[in-house]
Amino acid sequence: MTLQLRRDTTTNLATFRRQLVWPGHPDRYRASVATRCIWAPAGRRYWLLLADFLAAGAGRSLLIAERIYPGGLRRYQLAGHVQLIQRGPVLEIAELILWPAHRGRGVGTVLLGAVIALAREQGSRSVDAHIVAQEGRDPDRLRAWYGRQGFAVDEDWGRLRL
Repeated sequence: MTLQLRRDTTTNLATFRRQLVWPGHPDRYRASVATRCIWAPAGRRYWLLLADFLAAGAGRSLLIAERIYPGGLRRYQLAGHVQLIQRGPVLEIAELILWPAHRGRGVGTVLLGAVIALAREQGSRSVDAHIVAQEGRDPDRLRAWYGRQGFAVDEDWGRLRL
């Protein structure tokens, strides 16, 4: 599986909103003016919620993981995303979501690696993660995953010192 990571911030929010959907296709969003489209299981509402997250304040950014399909057509499928908030010397993971078809395939590890690299690039002292399992998912398994990634984990939070 080939993944592409894309970062969106509050500075390019207007562009992000303009590129939300293909006209007449509410279940697809247009990621660029090029002829690629990304299939998002949640549809337009999902992208509007992400745009609202970006608009909520300074220091917010998104990392979006897209699976690239081989072949002549430039087709992409949403694999997951991370919502980030810079709070002084701490980069906080507000939400890390993986679509079910992409769980257990290393997408979360790739996204988390990109978050850590971004935190180091920005001079953050630590990365904090609010650890909440989605409905039907085992929270102990999620805490163990963060622990394997180097985070010190308690009940609801994980912290990786850089």
